[in-house]
Amino acid sequence: MHFGHAKEFLIYEASPDGVRFISHRKADQYCGGDSTCGDGESTLQVTIRALAGCEAVLCSKVGYEPWEMLEAAGIAPNGEHAMEPIEEAVMAVYKEMAAAGKLDAKPEAVRATA
Repeated sequence: MHFGHAKEFLIYEASPDGVRFISHRKADQYCGGDSTCGDGESTLQVTIRALAGCEAVLCSKVGYEPWEMLEAAGIAPNGEHAMEPIEEAVMAVYKEMAAAGKLDAKPEAVRATA
């Protein structure tokens, strides 16, 4: 789903042992269509705050403004695995982040959203 159309984010945890669903977080829809995207700055900020603690957000598309705000919040936007089964996509992103040295040094698992 397009980031701006999401009303809910599913929180997953990935580790070398696999992927598991943790919880979901509700969000107000940031984008209601081409003419309203970008008009909800306060809604966008609330949505990004709802994703606090996540290291990545997986979705099909992310606009420039949300992309920049996600990165500023320390959340890596990722649209490379759109339309893949979510557990497979989360594990693929986890492996990509591990290979790039982007995982915390802590042994805790990485949390990703979709």
